[in-house]
Amino acid sequence: MSNITNLIGMLWAILSIASVFVLLRKNMMSKYIGIGFLTISTILGFLIFSLMIPLQFQNLISSGPTGKGPMLLLPIVGFLLIILLSAFLGRIFCGYSCPIGAVQELLYMIPLPKIKKGSKWLFMGIRWAFLLAMIIAGVLSGISLVNYFGAGSFFGLDIGSWTFYVFTALLLVSVFFYRPFCRLFCPIGALMSIFALIRGYRYERNDKCVDCGMCERACPTDEARANDRKMECYVCGRCDDACRFGALEYSMKRR
Repeated sequence: MSNITNLIGMLWAILSIASVFVLLRKNMMSKYIGIGFLTISTILGFLIFSLMIPLQFQNLISSGPTGKGPMLLLPIVGFLLIILLSAFLGRIFCGYSCPIGAVQELLYMIPLPKIKKGSKWLFMGIRWAFLLAMIIAGVLSGISLVNYFGAGSFFGLDIGSWTFYVFTALLLVSVFFYRPFCRLFCPIGALMSIFALIRGYRYERNDKCVDCGMCERACPTDEARANDRKMECYVCGRCDDACRFGALEYSMKRR
């Protein structure tokens, strides 16, 4: 059953990434279409507990070279495929396909005051430090640090586990602070931020830009400035929605 759910999850990941990419390229993506993708991804998280790439990566680290063998082959293939797609198409998977990110994104849409202050470099540094600690703990002692955050317990509806309430608390924080797990603790997010340096498709400014700063104020991860490399861009589209001049394009051209 595990391989079947992983296969379903991989197919959804490829389908959702490809669909969002086409919609962005045709300038047909909207907030409500995005909510549709986020909702499906969240539901799949509860139904088949697949697409949990951060947890699968943790299991791969913790199992060691003689771990589950063939059982990990599909997650490894899926992990590498998603990394490559994210490098060239932007972090669409993180933005729309991952249930852990999707449920945080949906909660952040609740119209309540938001906390936008903070250094993206500090947050990225914390996440890289956590990734290093996760690898050391997993390789040396088999401890799964990511599991302590409770995403597995939450989507498995294991209300008897204390980790269920850890992730629930993170979700409450995500109403006010954009994607706390993704930006501070997700090991895959740390890796994808580096692959984002590859010059693939990103939101770019065109000649209509008047430097009004609206997109920069709308961006929840501080990645909308002209020279930002979009390492923390989740392709949420808030910058494009905020622009009144049609000055943003999802393209490969760096202007």
